Amino acid sequence: MRMRAGAANSTSYDTIEDSSLRGLEELIAQLPSLPTDEALEKAFLLWEALSDVFNYRGAGTFSGTYKWFYFHARSCQFDPLFIRTLNKKAWVMSPHGQLARPSALLFDDLDWKTNTFLASKIRFKPPAIEALAREAGIEPGLLDLLKSLGLTSEADLKAKLGIVDEPQSPTPVQKTTEELTNDNDGNSGKGPSSTRATEDNAASSSSNTQSPPTDNEKPGSDTPESSKVDRTSSERGKPNQSEAGYDFVSYVAAVPDEEPDPDGLDHEARMALEEQAIKAILLAEPLTQRTPVNNPGFDLFERDGNGDPAKWIEVKAMKRNWRTRPVGLSRTQFHMAMEKGTAYWLYVVENAADSGAIRIVKVQDPAGKARTFTFDHGWSEIAKD
Repeated sequence: MRMRAGAANSTSYDTIEDSSLRGLEELIAQLPSLPTDEALEKAFLLWEALSDVFNYRGAGTFSGTYKWFYFHARSCQFDPLFIRTLNKKAWVMSPHGQLARPSALLFDDLDWKTNTFLASKIRFKPPAIEALAREAGIEPGLLDLLKSLGLTSEADLKAKLGIVDEPQSPTPVQKTTEELTNDNDGNSGKGPSSTRATEDNAASSSSNTQSPPTDNEKPGSDTPESSKVDRTSSERGKPNQSEAGYDFVSYVAAVPDEEPDPDGLDHEARMALEEQAIKAILLAEPLTQRTPVNNPGFDLFERDGNGDPAKWIEVKAMKRNWRTRPVGLSRTQFHMAMEKGTAYWLYVVENAADSGAIRIVKVQDPAGKARTFTFDHGWSEIAKD
């Protein structure tokens, strides 16, 4: 758990807060000896009772907490004993009249009331279409929408969107470093210059119209608006990156520890925006689980069929869309991205404050996809002559 939280070492104050449900083990042990109808009824009542616990006691009841100290107090949440028991033991009646683990059954095959939160803790077998969609990086709801619109082929979708296939243009010629430097009026050739520097650095990816991102260890914080000063005027008349033979650039920035909020928000408003973004993700992907507030390296995670963490998600919330400013990964977040590889995702939630316009943009393996890290002339401020 310490490794998953991005701080494997511990010096003192290790404590574990776990919980169980009185009588749960005895009930599950009794089920195989009961008639099928009675076992089915008891399993249903157990699900209803768990729903009542959630409604009256809240989500915190369904999490255990491990606390430790390494430079400062840290914590990590995990599934408590009773949730681990419910995922490992056979207590749900299959359509064939046999007790099975939840992971072996589709929830839709049970005549039970849907509870999205419980379904995220007690892991039933995901529908095949959902599993395939998630593997391909597509939201399952998108497939249902396309099907409802009668769009079942690529040609149908292109016709609906008015897309006309055009002949492929020749591959753009890769420019030399000298040519890119001349094109950019003496700058680095891979992005506008950064003029603010201290000793902490971070790596991040940005689109071909964005300024170098900056680092901020506070969760959900991104590059401040001030880092984009004069970007628009300085970029006029310059070739974009696609013309130069590449699509986006990754920057490494050195910035002060304390940065103004990128959207001009105070701490309370920033936390509220982050909460709205996370709620939108949990609604779209109910199998995703939270981490504690201020968790280093990532904000959400998802488990596999065996209950082990298999997907790590860093969330960046924005008031507007991604084209208005870049986002940045802190050094801790980038190290986590390198460690987890394709299992690490960057979720940029655009228009997070507007539920009607909210959009979740997902980038898998941001560290692995970054090919080059550009150090512009702003780094000269901390360089030694």
